[in-house]
Amino acid sequence: MKLHPYCNFEDDLRLVYKVRKAVGDDFTLMIDTLVYPAPYTRDEAMRMGRALDELAYWWFEDPLPKTDLDGLAELTRECKVVQIRAADKVEHISEYAAMIKQRCMDIMAGPASFGITDLMKLAGLAEANNMKMEPHDFGGGTASLHVGLAITNCDYYEQATPEGCFDSAIYPGVYLEPIRVDREGYVHAPTGPGLGFAIDLKEAEKVASEIL
Repeated sequence: MKLHPYCNFEDDLRLVYKVRKAVGDDFTLMIDTLVYPAPYTRDEAMRMGRALDELAYWWFEDPLPKTDLDGLAELTRECKVVQIRAADKVEHISEYAAMIKQRCMDIMAGPASFGITDLMKLAGLAEANNMKMEPHDFGGGTASLHVGLAITNCDYYEQATPEGCFDSAIYPGVYLEPIRVDREGYVHAPTGPGLGFAIDLKEAEKVASEIL
């Protein structure tokens, strides 16, 4: 489970302790600070990182602005258990060059704005630098699932919960056969042709025209 917290340091600090206590030590937890450019100062991010180390969280996502390369690099070095995931708000794959050079993350966050081609490029770039690449997919489609199935350096498929919030509210009526998580927490490869799931093209055109 990935938490989207309050993005207020003191509230978030209490939250991560309470959630770990509620679910036990064996449950995989992540935290995504959600707001941009970032909710915390460097000092707050470091304090949160130490708490997440203590609590054995899996990853700590976008705790500092993507432009604070020195801060991200220091945080990545100092966190010994929790992994730093960054940065899902990049606009072009070239932005990762400086981040990689300074080792600003343990996990590359594949932006939701990237299509299959760019996510595959990013996965290769991450693999060459001994990193994971974990893509986002809150819109209900399966592009990032296809990428995850095709690479070896990805562990998780993200889907918003509860069902019907992000996964259908962003593009209502577009995905006729959305991917669902089964009772064991897994998603399965689609079996249909092409992307493997049906799209209402009229609704997709409507959404595209509204965006434009």
